[in-house]
Amino acid sequence: MQVNTTPAKKNLNHLPRPDRNRLLAGLEVYDYDSGELLGHLVQISHRGLKLNCQRAMITARRFRMRIKLPQDHFAAPELHCTAVTRWSQPGGGGKFQAGFTLTEPSTEILDTICQLINLFGFQERENRFLAKLREFDRPD
Repeated sequence: MQVNTTPAKKNLNHLPRPDRNRLLAGLEVYDYDSGELLGHLVQISHRGLKLNCQRAMITARRFRMRIKLPQDHFAAPELHCTAVTRWSQPGGGGKFQAGFTLTEPSTEILDTICQLINLFGFQERENRFLAKLREFDRPD
């Protein structure tokens, strides 16, 4: 039997769990025009984003947004984009959740979003994996 003695390559994008959670909790999203905090980023994709908000958002409203980026991972301090509110609903604890669709994102915006997904995507995959494990671990 042949054993692989090559050292494993270190995943430079991997963050230990406490660091990932700290970064995700710190991604604030602001209204570019008024400077008002809209909420905190919960999910993001190439088509849109979801925020935890302090108040309900008006649907079909267009926002120019500033998303604060983790300083240790991005050269730019913020991502600027435009999005339209698609839905808003109570999220529990007196807070709200809101979904937004990105409008005409540039290649630069999509590249930054891909970097965010790569940075935080590991946590999502890990949660799905652990949920599957719990399904198999249930007593009959």
